[in-house]
Amino acid sequence: MTPVTGIGRQAPSMTPALEDVIAAIPEWRGQPIEVTPISGGITNRAACVRVAGKPYFVSIPGAHSDLLSIPRADEVENSRRAAETGVSPRILHHLPATGVLVVEWLEGRTLGVPDMQDPEMPERLATIARRLHSARPFVNDFDLFRLTESYSGALAKHSLAAPAGFPGYARLLTEIEAAVRRHPEPHRPCSNDFCPQNLIDDNGRLWVVDFGYSGNNDPCSELGNAACEADYQTHHYEALCKAYFGEASDRRLARMQLYAVMADVAWSLWSVIQENLSDLDFDFKTYGAERWQRGCRRLDSDDLRRWIQSA
Repeated sequence: MTPVTGIGRQAPSMTPALEDVIAAIPEWRGQPIEVTPISGGITNRAACVRVAGKPYFVSIPGAHSDLLSIPRADEVENSRRAAETGVSPRILHHLPATGVLVVEWLEGRTLGVPDMQDPEMPERLATIARRLHSARPFVNDFDLFRLTESYSGALAKHSLAAPAGFPGYARLLTEIEAAVRRHPEPHRPCSNDFCPQNLIDDNGRLWVVDFGYSGNNDPCSELGNAACEADYQTHHYEALCKAYFGEASDRRLARMQLYAVMADVAWSLWSVIQENLSDLDFDFKTYGAERWQRGCRRLDSDDLRRWIQSA
C-alpha cells in the first residue's frame, strides 16, 4: 500500500477548462449539454453537467493541487471501493491526465456545521463511518503526521510562511504522535475528511463524497477529524465515541482529541498553500487563521497533557 508521504503525486498544476472536460467524454458528444457551476468547493472546482437532461457531478482539481498530497489514482480506486458499501456515489468517468472525476448526481442537501450539532448526528456519523470502514482495504495509507510534514515541506519549498509560532510546536507534535502510536486501533478504510461539506443528506440517508484524502487509517483519527470539523464539544466527542465503539473510554476519547488537534494543525498549513497558489474563489486566509487559532488554544490548553497521558 502507498503511504501519503510525498508531494504532488498524480495531480495537475494547471486546471482544465470545463469545456475541455466535456469534450473529452465520448459518450457526451453530440448530446445537449447544460452546465451549472457549483460554489463552495475549497480543493476542487465543481459543476452539475446535465447531458440530455441527466445530471452528473463533475469535479475538477484546482490549480496547483499537486501540492496538497492528494494521490489522484488512489482516490479513484478508493472511491470505487467506498461506493461498493453504498455510502458514496459511483464514479462514472475518470480523466487520469487531469484528475477530473464524473460521479453520480445526488439530489440531497449538503450539510453545514449547524447540522452537525443535531443531537442525532453523532449516531448518524458513527453509523456511516462503520459502514465505510467495512469496505475493502483502500490502496494507500493515510497519516495526519506525515501529511503535516508534507505540507511543511511544501511551504519551505515555495518560501511560504507557516502560521505564526508553528516551529515552536515541533516537540509537542512529536509527543502527540508518540502518544497516539502507543495503542493504535486496527486501521480501516477511512475518508479522513468527514467535514460537513462532504456529507449529503438525502431524505434521511447520509452520503459521503470526496475521497481525495482517503486511505487506511486509525478510526480514532477519522472520528477526531469529524469532531473537529463539526466544532464538537466534550459531550459530542463522548456521544460519537460511544456510538462508534460501544463505549466512550478515556483512552479512545483522548486519542480522538489528539487527532482533532492534528487536524487543525495540518489543515492550517494546507490553507497557507491554498491561499497563495489556489485559483479558487475562497477566503483561505481567514479560514486558515481561524483553524490555527483554535489549534493553538488546544495545544496550549491544560487538557492536552491529560490527553497525551490518557492516550
